[in-house]
Amino acid sequence: FFIMDGLGKGVGILCSNFIGTQQPWQIGNVLKQAWKLVAVFALFFLIFLMCSWPIVRFLADESFLKDPQFIHQVLLFFVWYWMLFVFETVEFCIRYFLFALLKTKITLFVSVVAYWGGCLLPTYFLISCYQVNPIILTQTAGLEKVLLILLFAFWYRMGTWKKVCPQKN
Repeated sequence: FFIMDGLGKGVGILCSNFIGTQQPWQIGNVLKQAWKLVAVFALFFLIFLMCSWPIVRFLADESFLKDPQFIHQVLLFFVWYWMLFVFETVEFCIRYFLFALLKTKITLFVSVVAYWGGCLLPTYFLISCYQVNPIILTQTAGLEKVLLILLFAFWYRMGTWKKVCPQKN
């Protein structure tokens, strides 16, 4: 979590500094560099997950390790958890960029609505299906992050944020 939050706050601070110094053209460079860092951290996290099978062997009961369905579920969970990490990191960068533009009400409203959806959908599976599946939970959280990324990226691509940036006289 510290990677996501730190990278997002760094993007927000740099973007607000560029807005304050009337250099809005630098914002695109900050976001490009953030995507590169997301790719690097995603690669490191993928390597960590690939090397974490000894931890699973240590924590799991021996009977579970003999079950191919359990192994498949663990590997599927790792894949979805890695994707969730990537989506959340990108979403944090865009969110803090919007915070830098003082779009806090819009960002917080959309985030709260998305989090409520992200909480209610797994609760539906718990109550109606009487099951909790960590893969369904990570898929739901990943879908929530993708929707937020698409919404925030659409808002960014519209270019309305440029009206917030001060113009040189």
